[in-house]
Amino acid sequence: MSPLATSLALALVLAGAIWWLSGALLALLYPLLRTRITRLAAGSRCHLLSALAALPLLFAVAATVLLHLPATRGLGVAAHCHEGIGCGAHAPVVSGGALSLLLPLLAVAMLAAGLLRILPPLRRQGRRARQLLALSQRDDSRDCAIIESDSVFALTVGLLRPQVVLSRALLEQLEPRQGAAVLLHEKAHARRRDSLRQWLAALAAPRLLSGAGRPLQRDLHAACEQACDQEAALALGDRLDVADALLTAEGRLPTPDQKAPATGESHLHDRIAALIAPPQPERLPLPLLVIGVTALALGAALVGLDTLHHSAERVQEWVRVQP
Repeated sequence: MSPLATSLALALVLAGAIWWLSGALLALLYPLLRTRITRLAAGSRCHLLSALAALPLLFAVAATVLLHLPATRGLGVAAHCHEGIGCGAHAPVVSGGALSLLLPLLAVAMLAAGLLRILPPLRRQGRRARQLLALSQRDDSRDCAIIESDSVFALTVGLLRPQVVLSRALLEQLEPRQGAAVLLHEKAHARRRDSLRQWLAALAAPRLLSGAGRPLQRDLHAACEQACDQEAALALGDRLDVADALLTAEGRLPTPDQKAPATGESHLHDRIAALIAPPQPERLPLPLLVIGVTALALGAALVGLDTLHHSAERVQEWVRVQP
């Protein structure tokens, strides 16, 4: 194995370990942040929760890059000596021994696990979208696809190019203004690419922490729904019309034993309450949020760089590999 390949394998394994540990920390801290986050307006809450979900992965990448780049590794790693190498800040390296054989195997296993995690859901999403669109007919007047079905449902399908799909029963059983509210809600999902947002947030969370991370993912889902309710209400000019459409559509949903898609969502009570309550004024500009989260991740990575560096070296010493 070439030194470059071994170094890349070490970087990947380090990034995976940092990702998992920082995800565990986020899962522990999130309940303490949750009360303050829920006070934000739905759109701002959506952006913040998306950024928080991505933070472990961002931190892992930032820490690994800072630890290995010649231009940055001296910023956080104190100069120190190793017998036969000399002194000076440097990135962890592997120079033979058992670890040089184990690291590539671990890296390949991690890459395979990542692909197995990403590809099957992606294929299922694509297959579902193709099946629904194949059963539908385009309605240019409504800018959506319509399926001739007796079940009441409204869906946004597709990740990169989302499209709205409605059932004929929904249009026939709801009043025109209620149907317009549902359609506007789904169009907001498509415009915001909420399916892609939630899929990426789920991928960014370490798999083994999916249970501990579910409150954040549930809150992100609820925030997306409420943000789309708010956009539909703004377009219609009446928040109560959207609340009425939600309640009416919920009453038309299939019973649980019917295997049909549905517009009904969990958090319906919270969605109605958010529509009836006065609009929340808090706003968190997205550019400022992205800059703040990135600075936080880079700062934390820089502060912990020396500890990460020496931890990697101790692992190598444990398997008797001199850096």
